Amino acid sequence: MLKVIRAFWPAIIWSLVIIFLSTTSGDNLSLPPFKNADKLAHLGVYYILSVLIIIGFSWYRNKQHQTRRAVWLALIASVILGGMLEIVQEFFLGSRAGDILDFFANTLGSFFAGLTFYVLKPARRLLK
Repeated sequence: MLKVIRAFWPAIIWSLVIIFLSTTSGDNLSLPPFKNADKLAHLGVYYILSVLIIIGFSWYRNKQHQTRRAVWLALIASVILGGMLEIVQEFFLGSRAGDILDFFANTLGSFFAGLTFYVLKPARRLLK
């Protein structure tokens, strides 16, 4: 268990930050003054989460884990977290509202992280 925590601690901490930000009032957050700036923020936050999960798999498996499997597991975990938080916002938090476009931005960020490891050779070297 300690090996798992050690490998995934950056992703765990980042997930806790996402959960905190997603369940507190967004009134205090300042975003750039352009339309749908929050969607760009969602994309970036979930991109980082997926990258951290993929790297966690490489640390956990002593850099022997297959890239394809790590990417898919990271994508699935990120999409589930993003979906669950949007549901919680919609049905359980009075100060927040769930948004399907936020969920799509979360998913797109995770997808881009997967593409980074599939397409870019320098990123794949992190897992070898």
